[in-house]
Amino acid sequence: MALGGPNHLHRSPARAIRAFVWDLADEGIHEVLDRLAQLGIDGINLALAYHGGRFYCPHNRRHGMVHAPDGALYFQPLLSCYEALRPRVHPEYGSGVFVARAREALHERNMSMTAWVVLFNNLTLSMSYPNVTGVNALGDRIEGALCPANPDVRTYAQALVEDLASRVGVDVIEIEDFSFASHLSYTGPRWIGIPIGPNLGYLLTLCFCQHCRHRAEEANIEIGALKYHVERMVRQGLSGSLSDRRIGDEIADPYNPISRYAETRSETITTLLDELNESIAGTKALIQPILSEHPDEIWRWGVELRALRERFQSVTIPTTCSINATHACLDRYAEILELERGLVADIRLRDAEGEANRSLAGLIDACEGFGIDRFVFSHYGLARLDTLDLIGSLAHH
Repeated sequence: MALGGPNHLHRSPARAIRAFVWDLADEGIHEVLDRLAQLGIDGINLALAYHGGRFYCPHNRRHGMVHAPDGALYFQPLLSCYEALRPRVHPEYGSGVFVARAREALHERNMSMTAWVVLFNNLTLSMSYPNVTGVNALGDRIEGALCPANPDVRTYAQALVEDLASRVGVDVIEIEDFSFASHLSYTGPRWIGIPIGPNLGYLLTLCFCQHCRHRAEEANIEIGALKYHVERMVRQGLSGSLSDRRIGDEIADPYNPISRYAETRSETITTLLDELNESIAGTKALIQPILSEHPDEIWRWGVELRALRERFQSVTIPTTCSINATHACLDRYAEILELERGLVADIRLRDAEGEANRSLAGLIDACEGFGIDRFVFSHYGLARLDTLDLIGSLAHH
């Protein structure tokens, strides 16, 4: 049975939009909220713990682009709860005063505030605390990817969601990058001169840190032999002497230790999610995982969809620019998750041209065909003003 009572879902917005704190600060909280309300938006998914980068801002009056620090919190954390890993606090917004003002303004308009947080894609913590970073079979540290099997990482995640639920007072905590990392999600530019298929990419990101090894040993996996086997396959895959299809055959073999290792990874993530739910017990907030992969591939990163179905009332699922691909993805998610009104479709905005308009309207229709009536658009500050008008037409769709 899903955690939390059925009355939780009424607080979730029907039409929300992702935003960054600087969007509201630079343009003015009330001006932004008034604009969004006119467009039919009834909630904001505000990035309160996010990775860094360069963000281009087409209608920001103060900045043409924002250079955001990596792994920063945009509120004041209770640092004593974070124990081994001390988070990076944003130098301008880390006091929490601005977010408190934004929350108050949202509630005055009967709009929902969702905390949108990135958990384990964190280059700052990875560099500051190298021992919490994932380690592949070759001994390479997977910089930027915190290992969810590490107890210090799990304590950090629990403290973060507890802070947001009990001290910031958000309605929903939408968690991104809460599982093992894909090699495509690494922080920073990638230099790749050879083909890296999905199966070789999977092997490259299998973590063999001491905590993952310990969990495997508890499951009676001969971890030393498995690590050697994976290392050999990775080297053969990189040299071109082992095809991605052959690697896939071994991964798919239920009798191969790699398959058993995948089960331990799923257990790692499932128990983590239980710990996160326990951290917010007694508060009014709920956790909403973001699923960014195709449902038939997400197992690679330790996510067991049926376990999510038993633990959460709501999840965010991806859409693409292809209506057919989105339709197939939604079909599988709806079949496996069985969450009825608990599916929230993530709609990525492009531009306001006629073709894009028809495409996005088609995505909305495809989602509604599966009974999905809750959407989150991405992103307020990265879209042109004419694209925001498009959001308005879709919000009233």
